[in-house]
Amino acid sequence: MISPILILFGASLGISMAAPPGPITAMIIQKSKTSSRSGFVVGLGAMTADFSLMLMVIILRNTVNLHPFYNLLYFVGGAYFIFLGISIIKKINKPIEPDLSEDTSKNGYFLGLFAGIINPMQIGWWLTAGISILNAQGIVPFVFFYPGIALYLLVFTPLIYKSYGKWGESFEKGASVFSTIILFSFGFYFLLLLTQNLNLINVMQL
Repeated sequence: MISPILILFGASLGISMAAPPGPITAMIIQKSKTSSRSGFVVGLGAMTADFSLMLMVIILRNTVNLHPFYNLLYFVGGAYFIFLGISIIKKINKPIEPDLSEDTSKNGYFLGLFAGIINPMQIGWWLTAGISILNAQGIVPFVFFYPGIALYLLVFTPLIYKSYGKWGESFEKGASVFSTIILFSFGFYFLLLLTQNLNLINVMQL
């Protein structure tokens, strides 16, 4: 029998994974300004990325050393998030039209999926905390991990959409600046980690 504590633990874990400011949150805010559905779809893409990473961890833990690929992940992740930040800057002073088309929603899904798959922090979480939880609690908490994220998105995305409708342009610029800062911060952070790792390798080779 699955205990209520384990259910709460799994759902809370999902919310704690989705709620902190980060690249995915920045993109969800950006999309939710004009359509809560579009923001939710970005989150759904990120959830799919998490599910894919979970399967990877289950299959590959203790069999494959992924450490040699970390530098590549830092470079791709850092560069991609900086690119997204620049894209938002270019759109700050442009009028925004409602984002309700099916094609845009699909693009938002793949945006969240790709950002999640290449996010070094997300990958690192699954290779550390994710593996630890799997070893200690098994797969059960992760059955409720994703409903926790979905519940958070169902509350968060309409809140962003309604806030934008109420405060209009001020919210638009504030959210864009916040999103840009977050994306740039994580982008440069990952590139800094890459630089530190490369310097360490050079020192070890001397």
